[in-house]
Amino acid sequence: MPCTFDGTARHNVENALAATLAALAIGLPGDAISRGLRSFRPSLKDNPGRMNTFRLPSGATVVVDVAHTSDGLRRIIETLHRWPQTRRTILLGQTGDRPDADIRGLAEEAARLGAHKIILKEMPTKLYDRRPMEVPAIMREALVAAGVEAARITGPSPDEESGARWAIQGAGRDDVVLLLCHETL
Repeated sequence: MPCTFDGTARHNVENALAATLAALAIGLPGDAISRGLRSFRPSLKDNPGRMNTFRLPSGATVVVDVAHTSDGLRRIIETLHRWPQTRRTILLGQTGDRPDADIRGLAEEAARLGAHKIILKEMPTKLYDRRPMEVPAIMREALVAAGVEAARITGPSPDEESGARWAIQGAGRDDVVLLLCHETL
């Protein structure tokens, strides 16, 4: 099942099991269920913004996800820790309509990735009632409080696209780059 990444994405294994049980419960034939599971890909076409994975010419792996909660990010981080790449980069930001505690919680979870580089991003189209650069400042503070060395935190980038470009710049075959995208895929 492509969406399970050879079983490393255990949250997707759990989702596939739940979907299988539901499909069996309503009487769908087993071969149809099997075809669906084998053909469902983590692609922009089948599941946009959910573990969409790309290989750069440099050999780096890029994962694009819309994870916007601590729990969602935790599951992705658990998956990435099962992958062979030894260097990790994350593009991290959040919309301004979240409570400060949720913004801090997302940053604290991001700290668990053990990234060699964390790129904060501004989301100018999703500030809501926040001041410019307020959300990245909250995240930076939370990352440092969670034990991330300040030297590993860069940015904020002025927008998501710039941050994504910063994140993939110089990435090589030992790198996995996690782009948390909330404004555009």
